[in-house]
Amino acid sequence: MDDIMKCECGLMYVPWVKDNEAYHSEHHDKWVNGQPILSVSYERIIGTIGGKDILESSKDLPLPYRAELAKVALLAQRDMSDYPAGYDGSDEDPEFDSRAYILRERDRGVGIIILRRRDTFWPFTWNNNRENIVPHNAVSDIKRWVVERIWIVSKLRRQNYGKHFIACVAKYLELNVCDFGWELPFTDNGRLLVKSICPEGFLGTGDLALLDLEQK
Repeated sequence: MDDIMKCECGLMYVPWVKDNEAYHSEHHDKWVNGQPILSVSYERIIGTIGGKDILESSKDLPLPYRAELAKVALLAQRDMSDYPAGYDGSDEDPEFDSRAYILRERDRGVGIIILRRRDTFWPFTWNNNRENIVPHNAVSDIKRWVVERIWIVSKLRRQNYGKHFIACVAKYLELNVCDFGWELPFTDNGRLLVKSICPEGFLGTGDLALLDLEQK
């Protein structure tokens, strides 16, 4: 077991095994530079950030294309394995509405936002620099889009791409950014992002048992 290494890209491998090292090199390149994705004539570009296109993947587009874009979700999942959320582009349950938005730089997917519709939320407010405060009662609401994941490749982090990315998607959907629900728990960077765009509070959803909360 001492020979197994875990890279910052999230992959565990044995460096002296040739096939392991080759697979790690391929994955590490994707983690830094993005997932190669194919371009198609019917792709749906909904906006741009810094010369990078934002592509929509929704159930009205062909399944093979959605599966191609979903490769970016798999890359994000491997990078954030402690925060499960996935998107494979399929429509196994027609009532389970989901979409993904891909940030593309040339022929690489360099970011992803995964959205799903839900209808039960907890209003949260911020407690200075500490964890969130949750009221006692959940709110049953109209179905709204929940941000299940925002992920950006390593080389573009700490450049405000996440903030501009979600703002562009919200504008396309004709929403205010704080109209979204947010999947909990957050990563440290996710908490900072949501606090920066929704400083007065937000609607959260997920398993509250996983959170360290202060009751109002």
